[in-house]
Amino acid sequence: MIEQILSFVTVVDAGGFSEAGRRLSLPKSTISHRVQQLEERLGVRLLHRTPRVVRVTEEGAVYYQRCVRILAELEDAETEVRQEPKEPTGTLRLSGPIEFGMQILSGVLAEFLKAHPHVRLKLELTSRNVDLVEEGYDAALRIGTLEDSALVSRRILSIPRGLYASPDYLAAHGRPERPEDLDRHACLRFETAFYHGAWVFTGPGGKVSFQPAGTVEANNLTVLRDAAIAGLGVALLPCYQCREAERDGRLERVMVDWTPESADVYVLYPSKRHLASRVRAFLTYLDRNMERLTRDIRDGAGNSVQ
Repeated sequence: MIEQILSFVTVVDAGGFSEAGRRLSLPKSTISHRVQQLEERLGVRLLHRTPRVVRVTEEGAVYYQRCVRILAELEDAETEVRQEPKEPTGTLRLSGPIEFGMQILSGVLAEFLKAHPHVRLKLELTSRNVDLVEEGYDAALRIGTLEDSALVSRRILSIPRGLYASPDYLAAHGRPERPEDLDRHACLRFETAFYHGAWVFTGPGGKVSFQPAGTVEANNLTVLRDAAIAGLGVALLPCYQCREAERDGRLERVMVDWTPESADVYVLYPSKRHLASRVRAFLTYLDRNMERLTRDIRDGAGNSVQ
């Protein structure tokens, strides 16, 4: 049964029987036969097959999520009962926000994988809140206020942010100097499943909370940055993401006497007990590099880790 489940999961991950066979070092016919046996045993079709494409069915998608969990737990169980390897092994399953993953996390992961060559990586960058337990992830990186959860969470990084607008927008609409001025401006809002809410500033008048309003809302910071460059409004953005545009005059930072609340980054994982060696190694690597990475984000030095 486990061989059938492994074959099915690999077909879904690989997008077809031929690639699944290559990954498992088995003939395509063997993989197809195992999946067919699994479907017959369950009495349900898991995959739609055509000569050009293999697509998971609705029932297959539900079963796939459960199977990923089962295989991950089996891998962890084997690691626990045998002698702990000197080098972390297995597949590290991570989730994170799209732009943070592309612009910040990618450098950390590249160096981590170089340091631990026996670890494989499966990374999903998404704007949705994945269910770590149900979907079989080892850990997730999230930004913003966390909901109450049974997961273990730890803040690892704070990303400075600023208010930005284009010179053309400011020439046409004026320059906001304080939070109440923003009522007269188009605000470009960032909203996701795990990040939303008011803009909070600290300045000469203490801490002020402002609820932005405008015609543009997106779950992608690059889209909002480009909208600000195009003159569509004022955007609250990570400073590191705007440095190039600010340097070449496409964006200007406004309300410099008012400091926006930083965007806090958290790492989450299901339990402190019985962590696989690959997960412990990744958490340790984050701890060792976050201070340097924080400095690099602040100073604009890029993804420099060691």
